[in-house]
Amino acid sequence: MWTGIEDEEDGIVAMDGDGSNSVWWLRHLVGIVECGLSSEMKTMELWQWMEMATIACGYLQSLNAYIKELSCYFICRYQNIMAEEVKLFRTWSSPFALRIVWALKIKGVEYETIFEDLSDKSPSLLQYNPAHKKIPVLVHSGKPIAESYVILEYIDETWKETPLLPEDPYERAMARFWAKFGDDKVLTSIVWGVFIKEGNEQEEAMVEAMKNLWLLEEELRGKKFFGGERIGFVDLALGWLANLISILEDVAGLKIVDEDKFPLLSAWMKDFADSPIIKDNWPPRDKMIAKFQALRDAKLAAAASSTTSQCL
Repeated sequence: MWTGIEDEEDGIVAMDGDGSNSVWWLRHLVGIVECGLSSEMKTMELWQWMEMATIACGYLQSLNAYIKELSCYFICRYQNIMAEEVKLFRTWSSPFALRIVWALKIKGVEYETIFEDLSDKSPSLLQYNPAHKKIPVLVHSGKPIAESYVILEYIDETWKETPLLPEDPYERAMARFWAKFGDDKVLTSIVWGVFIKEGNEQEEAMVEAMKNLWLLEEELRGKKFFGGERIGFVDLALGWLANLISILEDVAGLKIVDEDKFPLLSAWMKDFADSPIIKDNWPPRDKMIAKFQALRDAKLAAAASSTTSQCL
């Protein structure tokens, strides 16, 4: 196979090493020496072959250019994906991490999950969250963000499609208020009050929990979700209620959210739990029951031991 370089002065185009341009110099040469060719060389078949080869070479050149462009696209796409790499450090049962899972799913963001064992925290978790050493932690393009509500707002501001927070400043402020109320008041009074207490202490905690749940009931008036007609920031913040309440009720043997007392909240819990993105990402119920049964037993045993020690 002959290989050369393009010679513009002579009008001869050399082959690229694969023979793709051979027809050009052959066609040129035949044109020069046509008068000296035998009649057999002047047959129609020869010229038809050269015409077809010319067209084929043109297609090959176009195809090569297209392949180069396509390769460049996929290389750039891969580099962009790597630059946009998203990782979520979480545990399988954390309601705080579930907020982040739901938000990423709603936004359509691809991410990698790293499950942590909090009894043996990974070096990566300690590196990315040295302040609290807790989950969840979101790592985006190598940059870590900790604390579930901070992460939710980061997600909402970074991937703007399907916004979680409302546009109106007052409504945004109120969404943040109810999200914080859910953790500071509702979760605390139910999980760390009603669920792990007994006797008079449990009754007192139940009164406080009912007051907090009633405020949520009032906030839902005229709305399907806390965010309006679709799931928003507050719904994700309070989403643990839709799954965890029934688990706590089963383990403790009591009723916390009664449908007659809280019809709007009960309807919201069902609507939220049945949403495709939500229900597809709940942790296994049997494992959750076992986990919270162990938690309740441990807390009650510790409380009994403390009471016994004080009596001695």
